[in-house]
Amino acid sequence: MDRLNMTIGKRIFEAMKTRGYSEGELARRSGVPQPTIHRIVSGDVKSPRNDSIESIAKALSLDFTWLVTGKEAKKQGSNSVLSNKNIIEIPQFDIEASMGAGKFPPDYQQPVITITVDKDFFIRQGINITQSSKLSIITGIGDSMEGTFNDGDPIVINHEARSLIADGIYVFTLGEKLYLKRLQILPNCIRMISDNAKYPPYDIKDEELQQLVIHGKALFVWNGKRI
Repeated sequence: MDRLNMTIGKRIFEAMKTRGYSEGELARRSGVPQPTIHRIVSGDVKSPRNDSIESIAKALSLDFTWLVTGKEAKKQGSNSVLSNKNIIEIPQFDIEASMGAGKFPPDYQQPVITITVDKDFFIRQGINITQSSKLSIITGIGDSMEGTFNDGDPIVINHEARSLIADGIYVFTLGEKLYLKRLQILPNCIRMISDNAKYPPYDIKDEELQQLVIHGKALFVWNGKRI
């Protein structure tokens, strides 16, 4: 399907289908009422309100300009939304990190879309980013981090953190599986902790520590929830 010729509703529908979101789930994540989402997706509303589309774009981790026009935001020129030096780009990858028993990482990594964000957003979150090129967005899968993340949440990762120097929530591989879990440094091991109390902690120790590779630290859920 030619995405330039798609309507806003069809672009939203395609993004929902890709992420496995129902209208109700998108309503929960965006704060836009489900009946409104249904009318937009079905084409009953030809010119939806900008604030509704902005909320939906954020919930789907989509660029607002692309969602409205079907075109990527310009990167050069006086009309570019990226001409402001305070604007940074964050690539979103089609990568799912397990918040459960572990997930095999993909063979290659290619961004599916690039999100534009004002640096002031990070300042308001109390987050200091020295290299914006080290940021990415991936998807958390599973319920073991419930209470902090929900299944399917898009999560901003800071890849400046490539070693475990403090407790926190990290993206890491252990053996051949990719995880998104809380890691705690203990005297004789690294404890892998699920925020959902029904999942017991797991101690990484001895030879298994050699298989632990840190890929980055989780900063916040893209819907604005700070970790």
